[in-house]
Amino acid sequence: MKNRLRYFLTGFLILSALFDLYTTVSHKNFIAFESNPTFLFSGGIILLAICKIIVMLFLIYLLWVRTNKRADVYNFFYIYLILTLCVYQSYAGVSNIQLKKDIIDTVNYDTGHNYTVNDVPAAEVAKLIPKKESQMQYYLNFVGVSIVFPAILALSSFVIFQRLKRDDIV
Repeated sequence: MKNRLRYFLTGFLILSALFDLYTTVSHKNFIAFESNPTFLFSGGIILLAICKIIVMLFLIYLLWVRTNKRADVYNFFYIYLILTLCVYQSYAGVSNIQLKKDIIDTVNYDTGHNYTVNDVPAAEVAKLIPKKESQMQYYLNFVGVSIVFPAILALSSFVIFQRLKRDDIV
């Protein structure tokens, strides 16, 4: 099957997005911990979901339609973005689950109760929500250090490799 890898990448991208979104919205008390700037500025999880869908559809379009029509560096970058998005959406989903457990543990420790994720009082959770400025700073630092800088390094390496290959050095 010629397009098996494309199907895999498309499926992984969609599943990782659904996992991240589900773990974000699965309990209303925890939505306020979302640190994505789209959510922080709008306050709406629906706008965040729409933006995610638009980005995913654009990347899927590039993967299925545009890959044969562009230079290798663009194709490399599309694939790099898709894989990066898959990994970090999966990481975000796992982090959401861990954050909920940590919050429950903190609330239980502070109050002396034994709450579960389904019955923890919203007022207790609200006490732990960080300020929007610190959430934004965390998000920007995370994206810069773990996504943008590696993307620049990967693209630079690929362009240098192509030039060395073109000049028959590699």
